[in-house]
Amino acid sequence: MANPQRENGYTGIANEILEAVYSRKFNGTQLRILLLLWRYTYGYNRKEHDLSLSFIAEALGSAEEVVSRQITRLIRCGVICSVGKKKGSGARILRFCKDYDKWNIDENCNTQSVNTRVDKIVTPSLTDKLCETMTGQSDNNIQEYKNQILYLKESEELAQEVKLCLKKWLEYKLERGVIYSKTAFRSLIEVTKLYSEKRGKMMVAAIIMQSIASGYTGIIWDKLGVNPYSSDEAYVESKYDRNDLELLSRNA
Repeated sequence: MANPQRENGYTGIANEILEAVYSRKFNGTQLRILLLLWRYTYGYNRKEHDLSLSFIAEALGSAEEVVSRQITRLIRCGVICSVGKKKGSGARILRFCKDYDKWNIDENCNTQSVNTRVDKIVTPSLTDKLCETMTGQSDNNIQEYKNQILYLKESEELAQEVKLCLKKWLEYKLERGVIYSKTAFRSLIEVTKLYSEKRGKMMVAAIIMQSIASGYTGIIWDKLGVNPYSSDEAYVESKYDRNDLELLSRNA
């Protein structure tokens, strides 16, 4: 049974700082980054400390790409600052900026409007239930899957409708014992982004859902009838006509 005691170590945070933080619209990852930073600075009676991206990501159980993006936002809005790099490791030396009057949260850090509906779409409880049903998968693979779900939750690269369908695709693949590697997942994101730019978010969402409904092992991108890597903006003939795709998009 856990029995934490103050005499075994504590982190002293001024009440004014806590009030300044909880009254502003930080997202969940940003708040956890701040907690970790306080733990390794104020928790050791120091103002700054070197913290590598990999260390923070592992401690938070999050993807490095997500952590990097949120740290950049916190730096941009003046909540934390990078005061250099540690020799040898190259880890950034981070410091919490306690002068909250200088924070610029609404302009640079607030992603509430982007994430509000996605939070309802990507539910950790569903992810955990799916992972519990998996056998023969290593802990690293399961963690990679959770990182991918978290990345979709917080990413701003893709439209909300497309992220919803990609999450369903990842669940579909997980049910069949397949978890994307980091490289494969990154490629999936890039290709999806390119197709979205060529065909639009609803067409892409429809194709992903059709691929699941048909039991395909891969997403049937060729149905969109366009080369995402071509600089030519003219579309080639699609294997679906526009009415078919619009019908699918309404059902996605």
